[in-house]
Amino acid sequence: MIQDDPDRLVKDKDKNSIKKSGKSKPPFKNDIDKILVGKTGNGKSATGNTILDRLAFQSGPSCNFVTTEIEYEVCQYKNRKIKVVDGPGIGDTRHIDDLEKATQFVMDKMQDAVTLNPVGYHAFLLVIKFGNRLTAEDKECIRILKAIFGESFIKNYCILKVTEGDDFAKKIKSPEMSFKNWCSKQEGIFQELFLECNKRVVLFDNTREDPKVRTKQMKKLIQTVDEMQHKRRRYSNEHFQWALTSRDLLMVKVKEPRIRQDA
Repeated sequence: MIQDDPDRLVKDKDKNSIKKSGKSKPPFKNDIDKILVGKTGNGKSATGNTILDRLAFQSGPSCNFVTTEIEYEVCQYKNRKIKVVDGPGIGDTRHIDDLEKATQFVMDKMQDAVTLNPVGYHAFLLVIKFGNRLTAEDKECIRILKAIFGESFIKNYCILKVTEGDDFAKKIKSPEMSFKNWCSKQEGIFQELFLECNKRVVLFDNTREDPKVRTKQMKKLIQTVDEMQHKRRRYSNEHFQWALTSRDLLMVKVKEPRIRQDA
């Protein structure tokens, strides 16, 4: 039996509610729920700390700072209540030698993140470090995330969150070169992601030394999330269940080397 696309189902429900009440529901409330995803070492947890404006999540360059559980914290920013959910990055499995177990571990933790927030997430923040050339390893990270959350989750629900914004200011000194213009001139994997997420991108300086910088980047982030909500609703457990087949296929691929060896 072919299942309906969850995004279409949600739109149909909204249309029905409009017919019943005679008016549409507001596209969003004052709360914003976000989940951080990405490859280990790109500043995922540090990004959460910057949004929250406090050291809520462990982060650092040392391999000892590895997120292995789903964590969340909440902050109030102006009139908005913001929930930030952090969890293992793709690569936060150095404590697991077996590839099958490591893959299953990440999938289980991502399911925990979805279960943690039953109402769903307004946006995924896909964290990338400025100045790092995206490689085949990054492409594999994206492939795994799509297998876990669904092929269209980047297109519909992702914001590219580029860290080390202070480096951008130091290295790109041309006043005519805005960050958005810089993004549009990139090639390869970054350009693919930039276009796939409909050019939703935010530059963040996680050093948080200048409060004016934080205010500016928070304003941009919230504006981007709000613009997304005019077009579609949250990513919910319904969407996650829709991606069950792709998660099963991911595990089949991971198990193939062992199956061939045992044959």
